[in-house]
Amino acid sequence: MRHQFNSKTSLAAATCRRCAALLLLLSSSIPTQEISAHPHFSDSGDFKLQFHSAVSRQDQQTEYALRAESTIESLINDVNKKIGLTRNVTIVFAPWELPGRPNAVWDSDNSQIVIGYSLVGSVMEVVGMDFDSWNPIAEQIVMHEIAHALFEINRMPNFDDENEELLADSLAFFYLSAYYPEDHFKKVARYYESRPRSENLGRISEHLPDENRAGMYRCWSEGYLHWRYDHPSQCADDFENLRLVWEERLHDAWK
Repeated sequence: MRHQFNSKTSLAAATCRRCAALLLLLSSSIPTQEISAHPHFSDSGDFKLQFHSAVSRQDQQTEYALRAESTIESLINDVNKKIGLTRNVTIVFAPWELPGRPNAVWDSDNSQIVIGYSLVGSVMEVVGMDFDSWNPIAEQIVMHEIAHALFEINRMPNFDDENEELLADSLAFFYLSAYYPEDHFKKVARYYESRPRSENLGRISEHLPDENRAGMYRCWSEGYLHWRYDHPSQCADDFENLRLVWEERLHDAWK
């Protein structure tokens, strides 16, 4: 039986189709031998994790939670074991916030990813302090920014901002789908569904609206399950395309 989108996910169906089209473009636009960062790819770098001391009480609670669970560190260690880099990239959690702007960025000039405690803290406010509820979203944020770094370091195609954000989501999902339990992305989808709608109003952002991202993650997570257990569906086809393209695009960087 083919998957049918309900009213909450129908808007995201078009987003999944657009992502599938972008992935097909990605698959056909650049020869495989041009993927790696240099003609002779050398693994001379790693992702490194830093925590800058939080100042506010709320940020201190977020910093403590991130340090205590150590799952971000485990994820980064896993990436370093599997994907090669030609230079070091530092992932910094810091008491950083820009009003009206995303609080997680890939800073190419300084070869670092900066993530504000306030962003992770806002996740905790929406889903609660329970570790199993907020951790999947926190690690999705980290992997999304790692994807941006990989696009540049491994010379991925240069799309416009909105399409690059969509592809970063898809690469993060591809990697994490092999790393996490099956219900991981259902929690991510529920987070984007449950965020206060006011967060999207008047915000300057290159990201998709929350309702699109929620449906997209649900489609991919259901597609992963359908693909894994051989249940034909459009979402399973989407996940298969996603998996094949990213396996090819990252081929030279796999260890």
